[in-house]
Amino acid sequence: MTPDTIFAQAIAIESTEQRAAFLEDSCGGDPDMRRDVEGLVRDYFRAGEELEARRPAVKNAARPNDE
Repeated sequence: MTPDTIFAQAIAIESTEQRAAFLEDSCGGDPDMRRDVEGLVRDYFRAGEELEARRPAVKNAARPNDE
């Protein structure tokens, strides 16, 4: 499996524990690949959290002026 394939499948797994087990199995004992894919997964979820945190600001900015 390629790192891209592993990443795509990993982000579809909701459980952190199940995702870690999947990465352990999928990276086939390659610690460099696992570290790289874990970094991508972490960054993916962190970006999603940041976007979600900014959602109210974007929603309020899109409202027409009430004045």
